Amino acid sequence: MSALADNIRLQCHRHGWSYQRLADEMTAAGRPTSKQKVYRWIRETKNQEPAAGDVVTLADLFSESILALFNPLDAAALAELQAAYTTKKVVAIIVTTLGERRAIAFSSANKAEAWMSRKPALAKTLLEIVPIMYSEAVAA
Repeated sequence: MSALADNIRLQCHRHGWSYQRLADEMTAAGRPTSKQKVYRWIRETKNQEPAAGDVVTLADLFSESILALFNPLDAAALAELQAAYTTKKVVAIIVTTLGERRAIAFSSANKAEAWMSRKPALAKTLLEIVPIMYSEAVAA
């Protein structure tokens, strides 16, 4: 994955934004963008990268320099990004395992915690399982 794609993912995580929210913010800033387009930037599908104007808008929205968006992530930022997305997968797996009607995936650990605070009985069970599931997810 490119440094730009990693930085977009990291900034979305830090701002608590979904791909749809980023697309909405880009559109509001005068750069019409769809969720699918953001997904393609991040996943680098069909070799799609943001246009120069999109990069300028991304830098403004994230309060970062354009150069910073192209710099590779340092070890701490990579660990933060990995932890954020691992937590999302782990919580989705656990919720499905515990027999919820549908799998629930969260865009951040904060959103997962907020959901668990609304379901205290399930949260207690989740907290007992998370370390085991997290270890398995990291090893995979």
